[in-house]
Amino acid sequence: MQHLDSIWKLNEKQLKISGFNPLKIETIQNILKEDIWKRDVIVAESGFSEVIKGLEENKSLNIFVGYSPGNPHLGYLIMNRILKSFRNNLNPNVTLGVNLRESMNNHNKSLEETLQTNKVVENVLLGYNKAKLTRIYDISSLNEVFVQKNHEEVYFKVVKKLTPIDFRKIMGWSEKTPLFMYENICRAISGMFYLSSEDRNSNSLSFIDIKHLPFARLAKIASKKLGLKEPSFLITRILPSLTNENQRMSSKGGNSTIYLFKGEEELNKYLKVRSGGRAKEEQKLYGGNPNSCLALKIATLLIPSSETNKIVYECQSSMKPSCKDCKKIMGNYIKKEMSNL
Repeated sequence: MQHLDSIWKLNEKQLKISGFNPLKIETIQNILKEDIWKRDVIVAESGFSEVIKGLEENKSLNIFVGYSPGNPHLGYLIMNRILKSFRNNLNPNVTLGVNLRESMNNHNKSLEETLQTNKVVENVLLGYNKAKLTRIYDISSLNEVFVQKNHEEVYFKVVKKLTPIDFRKIMGWSEKTPLFMYENICRAISGMFYLSSEDRNSNSLSFIDIKHLPFARLAKIASKKLGLKEPSFLITRILPSLTNENQRMSSKGGNSTIYLFKGEEELNKYLKVRSGGRAKEEQKLYGGNPNSCLALKIATLLIPSSETNKIVYECQSSMKPSCKDCKKIMGNYIKKEMSNL
């Protein structure tokens, strides 16, 4: 399996430039006790020690999650488990930065259809307990008046401080890059600052997957220019596509994605994912090769860690003569996790 240390090494230069450190899982397991923290989910952290210290001092915690509400898929399930762990143990404030325009364009849906989809996504991410939830939409007319006013102030400060040079240096963008792409990132960054700018004594924590690391770098630059407290970050692994493990499972992924609430045919896609099997005779002698098994890499992020460890052991010990049997077991666990939503 490609464990977190190897993912860290592959991205070490950019992570260190961005001020990130490997996460010490034992630190967080003392506070957040759910099984999700035993899985290879979190790659790196920045400023998380300050979050821990703040929690010990009873400071409030603000969590920011930015997303474009497409068709809900397994990637949302991972964030659900992480956020659920925080909610169960720490009762944080949660801000959702909802990019509706991008979702409407990508999925060719009306605003009404996209808002309906977003209700489903919210329930997947957070369950039905939304007592401490703030929504910031990229369509200003949908925001509550006080949220729009306060967020707009932060947003325009971010827009003024982040220059084309910043975007060129970190994102590789140019004058040909569409304006809405700049606006989307500035809106996401201002969402990270929104609650902490209202309560300077609180701590702010944002989740970004490893593919979005440049967003964190831009947020750090903006915080220095604005004189705001730098948000803390947890960098997560991507949930791989069913067809290319170097790409992210996407809400517009078709056969590369397992969608939630779509029935048994979605899990049948999983049975066709590349396994870590060998030739039949080699499999009997040496067992399977979990390091090259995409099916297992996906399952590691979704099913209980104790079951993952058991599956890896049985794979390497030739206890399962067929990779198909192994994938059925993992598929059933994924189905169970999906049914718990």
